[in-house]
Amino acid sequence: MSQYQSVVCELILEESFGELVKEVGSYLLRNGGQKLKDLVKGLKKKKSDVIKSLIVLIQHSLVSCISHKSATIYRMMTSNILCRGMFPQYAVTGRELSGEIGEAIIEDFILNGHSCMSEVITRVVLKLSDTNQDIKELKLAEDVKNHFVNLVDMRLLQRVALAPSKELGMTTPSHSLSPQDKYVIPVELGASDIVAACSARKRGRASPDEGELPPSKKSKSDEQGKDPLPPDATVLWYIDFQQFQCHYRDQAIVAGVNNRIDPIAAGVMKCLLSLSTQDVDPNSYPIVGPEIFLLRLKDTLPQYLSLTDTDLEQYLTVLTEDGFIEKVGEASSGSYHINFKKCSEILCQSQLELVVRERFNDKHLRLFRLLCLKKRLEQKQISDMALIPNKKAKEILYSLLAENFITLQEVPRSNDYAPSRTFHLFSIELNTTTRIVLQRCYKALGNLMTCRKEEGSKNKRLLEKYKLWLRQQEAFQNEEEPIEIEEALTPTEREMTENVMKKIAKLEASELQLMESLLTFEEYLKFVS
Repeated sequence: MSQYQSVVCELILEESFGELVKEVGSYLLRNGGQKLKDLVKGLKKKKSDVIKSLIVLIQHSLVSCISHKSATIYRMMTSNILCRGMFPQYAVTGRELSGEIGEAIIEDFILNGHSCMSEVITRVVLKLSDTNQDIKELKLAEDVKNHFVNLVDMRLLQRVALAPSKELGMTTPSHSLSPQDKYVIPVELGASDIVAACSARKRGRASPDEGELPPSKKSKSDEQGKDPLPPDATVLWYIDFQQFQCHYRDQAIVAGVNNRIDPIAAGVMKCLLSLSTQDVDPNSYPIVGPEIFLLRLKDTLPQYLSLTDTDLEQYLTVLTEDGFIEKVGEASSGSYHINFKKCSEILCQSQLELVVRERFNDKHLRLFRLLCLKKRLEQKQISDMALIPNKKAKEILYSLLAENFITLQEVPRSNDYAPSRTFHLFSIELNTTTRIVLQRCYKALGNLMTCRKEEGSKNKRLLEKYKLWLRQQEAFQNEEEPIEIEEALTPTEREMTENVMKKIAKLEASELQLMESLLTFEEYLKFVS
């Protein structure tokens, strides 16, 4: 792991779980897998504090437990930590695919980590019934359950296997489930059971605090208020990070086809992707998708495309020429499969082109695209093909070379390496360039997160005052506001707060945009490594 990647992981852990969990995570990131006793000794913390931090990290699928002889090795899952940076986008995706209830389910997993289905549904029902008192709980429970099942069918949620851990005093998740069992709901839940659990939670809310009860009544109240275990208590679920990443990859492919060809070709590509990803495990990283027959594709095409057989074949030919798909047979009017490796290469190249254009200008981008197309060229050839003066082309090429976007290879015609008898070929090593730009992206992401953190801490009191003022305004929403509340925040303070919030929102949007670029680069490097 690089230094910049480690900094980003530490910032994400601190923002999500606090300083103590961040220290435990940072130690594991720097030193690799560790036993519990070595972790306690290296951190010089209380064993109970280290165990609590490990439980939190395990609960959110950020630490894996590997049995090694008589001990357990705890290892950080770096890719899952980086996925936490995309959690706001995960919630938006849940809303797009499954409405407000789907968004609430994803948010519940983000906040609470591994949970059984009944607990998630109960918390979501309570949350939604608090915001809308008119909804009947029985109908709401049935709706939330159906949306949960829908998210499992889309493979956005997966089961987590359990393994007992004596060191931590709990059952820890393991990855022993087969790909087929990950998306099977083994226990059937009734809506009435969920409503009963919601009622028990509400009674728990309304009951007095333990500290207010006399000692003689505490044990009785505990026994009476103790909820029975749900029928699916041993079946835990969590977000399938890889499936979300595949969903965003498919969206990027469709957007790339739309930009290169047209919206109809993007619709055909979207249909091909949906057929390809139905029976493929997202953790397997297939280079090519399964074979898709043309007759099956025709049956599943959406009606709004209204393509004739001839038009469809022409669009498939264009997609084949651009490298998105490959024709693999002539049976049943022809069959095709998606070349995921080539798709990721096209997307990675387009991202690099955006970086070159933003960092330099359009002439630099023209030479960069020319080298991507022709692979290796001399300076004179580049100047002639790009219609740029030789002196200007030389200046552009060496500025790209200085920033490691292109490489220079010397090919001598004699053993003395004389400049007059040596070819100087410029080329692009996409693998190397991607790795360099990836590290720059991690550095930029760390800087953005640090800036946002500093901006929030610097204006902490002002933001808290503004939030308090908003809550007081909501309390008097249907009544006339007292003058004291209206004057609690001066116009200057309101303007300053709005400026700070706009700046923080802009930084957050930049972080999400960078995370999308990182996803594209990481996806390409997984195929070439």
